[in-house]
Amino acid sequence: MKRIIDLLFSIKTSLLLLSILAIGAAAATFLENDYGSSTARVLVYYSPWYIAALFLAGINLAGIIWRYRMWRHPPRFLFHAAFLLIGIGAATTHYFGQEGVLHIREGRSENRMLTAEPYLQVTIRTPQGIWYQEFQKDFSALGGNDFNETILFDGGKELSVEFVDYTFAKKGRATMGLLTVKVCYAGQCRQTRLVGKRGAKGYAKTLEFGTVKVRVEFGSKIVKLPFALKLRDFQLERYPGSMAPSSYASEVTVIDPHSGNFDDRIYMNHTLDHRGYKFFQSSYDQDEKGTILSVNDDPGKWPTYLGYILLALGLLWNLFDPSSRFGKLVRYLKATAPLWMLPLLFALLGVTPQAATPADFEKYLPAYAQGSKVAAEDFGRLIVQSPMGRMEPVNSLDTQLLYKLHGSLAWRGMDQDQVLLGMLSRPELWRYARLIRVKSPKLRKVLGLPQGEKFAAFADAFEGKKSYKLKKYVEEAHRIKPGERGTFEREVIALDEKLNVIYMVFYGNLYRIFPMPGDPRHTWYNPLEAMQKFAGKERAEVEALTRRFIDAVAAGDWVSARERIGKIRDYQQR
Repeated sequence: MKRIIDLLFSIKTSLLLLSILAIGAAAATFLENDYGSSTARVLVYYSPWYIAALFLAGINLAGIIWRYRMWRHPPRFLFHAAFLLIGIGAATTHYFGQEGVLHIREGRSENRMLTAEPYLQVTIRTPQGIWYQEFQKDFSALGGNDFNETILFDGGKELSVEFVDYTFAKKGRATMGLLTVKVCYAGQCRQTRLVGKRGAKGYAKTLEFGTVKVRVEFGSKIVKLPFALKLRDFQLERYPGSMAPSSYASEVTVIDPHSGNFDDRIYMNHTLDHRGYKFFQSSYDQDEKGTILSVNDDPGKWPTYLGYILLALGLLWNLFDPSSRFGKLVRYLKATAPLWMLPLLFALLGVTPQAATPADFEKYLPAYAQGSKVAAEDFGRLIVQSPMGRMEPVNSLDTQLLYKLHGSLAWRGMDQDQVLLGMLSRPELWRYARLIRVKSPKLRKVLGLPQGEKFAAFADAFEGKKSYKLKKYVEEAHRIKPGERGTFEREVIALDEKLNVIYMVFYGNLYRIFPMPGDPRHTWYNPLEAMQKFAGKERAEVEALTRRFIDAVAAGDWVSARERIGKIRDYQQR
């Protein structure tokens, strides 16, 4: 027994289980792309072996916490216990939670949610009454789907539904499941094919056995919510100069006889919470007159949230704990590594993105990188107003933008302020900067990236100056429900969004650095807006400040550039 416990609670077992989970998740990614999300769920995520591996990993982690008495080291204990709580929350959500979609047209109310999980639904009608039974079923395109369900009705009569065949049909990006079942009653059998899939309502078929009528359907089922939502207005905003949506929102009224009616606004990163249900803005109708909301009834959210809080506390505490591995590493480096070696260590640990850009950009870049540091720091200290009205340093905005575009806060030795200042001042050159990582080989091929190149530039997305290579793919991806989008569709949408952000940086649309004098709402404007909305002397001053600042940066006149930044700061402080 001791040997079994020692094996179960060992670090080697931890590594083995984590490897199994990682390999399974990697395989599921390819399965989902080629055979749909249902196949990935059946063969990996919801399969007995994967759930068993997760369960054993939890037992292993709990055993390691006990074996090494981690409660004696609070930072280490919090960090490891957090994963247990997150796992408990995930299991609670999986077994007891419910999710789906709610589709509402403008001016109408709706309380019927379509579940995310697919069901085999059987309704039996006889002169004596109606019987209904459902079976939660998901199917793999690669087999292993056998089932034989028996339904008792009308005082002990039996009806059986048996699996015959399942086919996963895929044409372009459209997918559908074709389930063939055999229904038997009183010695008679009928075979029928059902069309349906996860996240979509199926098409019902009716089979007759004399006076007994059997209605079978495969697909997501309709569930009634204890309240209704009315869509008063759907709003869609697009990126300037583009048809790609930048944000969309639903103005709704919650109609609830139990707690009363109230209005709310659902938009990206802002959910509606009511009576345990959470509503997310998911998608919209192509005519922009209807909204699609994701619905989540998640009893496991509180253990999960608590787990994430403990995880963050454990990580921070470990940074300051002298007995942690991080503390030991810091002491080791101080004792053994001279200061001149630290840049080398960071270079070995980091990954510098390769760039293959036109010669004029390469010629411009070294001098800019060397001379722009101080001016970029001054630029980062200017104040900018966010779309929500919050005042923050330009450096904060630059940090968000470069991290979104590149996934880090530096590019080719330049910090975020240098990169964004360069994009503002010389967009004709920075359009060749390879900032965006592209993971999908198929998407790299669409962009025409050189063999082995993993980073894309703004210019790669265009044929010549106008033809947008991603237009067709973006439109097709947006037509697919979010839950049904594959890896390629999700990356196309993400890349399109990043390209639109670069476009807005090139035109200064995100830099609201000029306050309108005398405005009671204290609204600030980007340079182009200020030149259009300001009048007289103020307009001329903003135009002169902007032009001279951009000209100085573009020419590499850093003394003049810093002077212009100072004048912009003076304008902000009036």
